[in-house]
Amino acid sequence: MLEFSMCKKCGHEYLDPSDRRFRAEPICCPECGPEYELFKGNRKSFSDAPIKDAAAALDDGKIVAIKGIGGTHLCTRTTDDDAILRMRRLLDRPNKPFAIMARNMIQARMIAYISKKEEEILSSTLRPIVLLKKKNMPSEHIAPGLMNTGIMLPYSGMHHLLFHYSKQSALVMTSANAPGEPMAKDNDEILLLNADFSLIHNRNIQNRCDDSVIKFVDNKPSFIRRSRGFVPAPVQVKNIEKTVLSLGAELDVTACLLKKDSAFFTQYIGNTTKLETLEYLESSVYNLIELTRAKNLDAIAVDMHPLFNTSRLVWN
Repeated sequence: MLEFSMCKKCGHEYLDPSDRRFRAEPICCPECGPEYELFKGNRKSFSDAPIKDAAAALDDGKIVAIKGIGGTHLCTRTTDDDAILRMRRLLDRPNKPFAIMARNMIQARMIAYISKKEEEILSSTLRPIVLLKKKNMPSEHIAPGLMNTGIMLPYSGMHHLLFHYSKQSALVMTSANAPGEPMAKDNDEILLLNADFSLIHNRNIQNRCDDSVIKFVDNKPSFIRRSRGFVPAPVQVKNIEKTVLSLGAELDVTACLLKKDSAFFTQYIGNTTKLETLEYLESSVYNLIELTRAKNLDAIAVDMHPLFNTSRLVWN
């Protein structure tokens, strides 16, 4: 938010101890804060109501790239087979399941069977994707060949506005990245996704973060992917005296830092055989080290394979 100077009104609220926005770092308003813009293809549409017009494009069966808090999603109607298949071709994901963002819990229950515990975490402030048993899927192309489908609820103001203006009860919402690569976060790369429309804002994303994915096993939540909402919150462990960084192997990588009986995880990183993903891992690790103030590492753990990029990263 450094590049967005506060207007006089926001500055007054920020400095007023009796105001609920006192010292709230991201304080801003339509006059001084980040702004959304809508692009058609790679051309700016000069829309006066970009979120409203993006919702209209979705209602019309278009594919919209949506820049959010921690990255970008590709989005379309859940009932439009042609749009979903086209989105699969854009992302080169012929079979990988897509997630669904439901308008609310009522609409989520129309699509999948949801237990009380699943509902609790689905509707929590953490807002993960929860894998649920299918009930009435709007399209067989969303999660083909699977018994479960991933559902999440809106977790940002932009999502709520999108549903406010849209007629859709749910939307296909999947991270905007090619297989194994980090999702797009910068405006120039978002415009190269070849979506019909792109809803982007002018606030830089410093540290991208995928949606977390949870599946209940024996009525207990189990992580498929620990990311947004859950990192870098520590997991308590016992008898840890050393500060140790672990980078894992090469595929589906998540780094972990052990420090003072706590395990701090990075967000989900992905396939580090790709250069962009390896650079993403490196920046995420440095960010985690800075965040935890782990100035001196006692050890770094990597796979023994000498040709894995994670191993090479340490040796170099």
